[in-house]
Amino acid sequence: MRVLLFYASFGDGHRQVAHAIQDVLQQEYRAEVSLVDPFRQTSRALAAFNEWVYETLTAYAPFLYGWSYNWTRRLSPQHVLWKLLATLSRRATWAKVLAHQPDIVVQLFPDHALAKYPPTLISRPVIVTALTDYALHSRWFHANVDLYLMPTDDIVLEAARFQTAGSKVVVSGIPIRDQFSVCRLDSDAPQGAIVISAGERSFPEFIVCAHRLT
Repeated sequence: MRVLLFYASFGDGHRQVAHAIQDVLQQEYRAEVSLVDPFRQTSRALAAFNEWVYETLTAYAPFLYGWSYNWTRRLSPQHVLWKLLATLSRRATWAKVLAHQPDIVVQLFPDHALAKYPPTLISRPVIVTALTDYALHSRWFHANVDLYLMPTDDIVLEAARFQTAGSKVVVSGIPIRDQFSVCRLDSDAPQGAIVISAGERSFPEFIVCAHRLT
């Protein structure tokens, strides 16, 4: 089984989810898995600029990022904006699909590059979109998605208006890497236990651990 995992380097969350899925596919299914950031591979300079804008806004002007997010989150999946943004990743996305001829493509970042298939594609892969956010945005949805992996039941209900007929849904949570399984509370831990975590690029290898309150 050949699988392509498409992610984006806006923060570190999408990449870490890609690694979590890769580990399971390789260990449990002996799949041939390739991870691809199509934004960087289509235009590294433009991708670097977009990543800088994202990190700058979220760090220094979160209100502006929040405004743009909320303004676009309810747009139709057929909106012209998503078609324009797809040009930032389509070249590498199509090239990788044609080169690997995957059985399954998993999209881990909202993108419409595969809302249209390469004209010379031999066999259509199964397209899976795994939502890596707990907030719903319409950019995750396009007509060629066969299966959506949703983080919560509430999001399933909210997402119904964006889905096309025939697409399926599984509530999977957001996949995490196997290292997290070693951080468990003892069976006699008090109810006051807390979880301390850190993320983003400052702590790329941080492992979530639980600690008792003293």
